Amino acid sequence: LRKLLIWSKIKYNSCQEGKTIAGFKVGKKLGSGAFGEIFLGTDLNRQEVAIKIENVKATHPQLLYEAKLYQYLHKDRTAEERGIPILYHCATEGENNI
Repeated sequence: LRKLLIWSKIKYNSCQEGKTIAGFKVGKKLGSGAFGEIFLGTDLNRQEVAIKIENVKATHPQLLYEAKLYQYLHKDRTAEERGIPILYHCATEGENNI
């Protein structure tokens, strides 16, 4: 996946597969780790994106800092060519950073 969507805060559980968040349809869970969970998603044009969700109560929340880093790195016009993901959305909804 070449695109990256960083989520806002929302409660997510496996029952929400197929729901839409910020214009992106949430698909199957791809993985998880110390800094959140990653889901397959699709945009309105059916292009695949990665959706990352982190609980706002995480001991060391990182997602909002990660979003700022991607924004900074994309000031360089060659960032996408070098494999740096594109950030489409970053917000907090409910209890999660997206």
